[in-house]
Amino acid sequence: MLGVLVLICWVPYACLGQVDTSYYADGKKKSVGELVEGTKTGPWVYFYPNGQINSEEHYDRGSLEGEARSYYPDGTLKSLENYSRDYLVDSGFYYHPNGALHRKGEYSDGLYTGVWLSYYPNGQLKSKGEYELGEPNGYWEVYDEDGDPIQKGSYINNKEDGLWQFFDDDGGLSYEGNYSHGKEVGKWYKYNRRGKKKLYIGYQ
Repeated sequence: MLGVLVLICWVPYACLGQVDTSYYADGKKKSVGELVEGTKTGPWVYFYPNGQINSEEHYDRGSLEGEARSYYPDGTLKSLENYSRDYLVDSGFYYHPNGALHRKGEYSDGLYTGVWLSYYPNGQLKSKGEYELGEPNGYWEVYDEDGDPIQKGSYINNKEDGLWQFFDDDGGLSYEGNYSHGKEVGKWYKYNRRGKKKLYIGYQ
């Protein structure tokens, strides 16, 4: 008895797709993916002129959905992101060309949220700071490539507020003072190499 294979499409929209491939002028593949009624659907892959994968994305009726990866021309992972209806959501990871982590943090509706960390190519922490609705809001620390502090302080609605400290090349405290709505206020102090402070300037 001969078996008969019958294919049934349970989702009519998904059955209308056709593979779409674009090419560079020299004939090398530039992108490949599925179009449904002219709209990107499902996995899409984009290529560099050298043939390496540039990015891998997934679409749902034209909108980015799910995990997306991008790569450097040598194939090293450049970024790992998550999308929902074209908006960045959840965790985002970004990498230096040497493969070391560059930045990581969370998105909400396409905007930075919560604590974000950034690193130098040598793996040393570069900055740690808080975001709210895409803007700095909360405590921030910035460091040099040797791990010595450069500056520390807080933001409120993307403006410096409260005590800020600034450090010299050796990581020693150099200046400190207060901000209010992004402007220096009150008394600011300067520190010498021995840690002794003196009035630097007073704001009225």
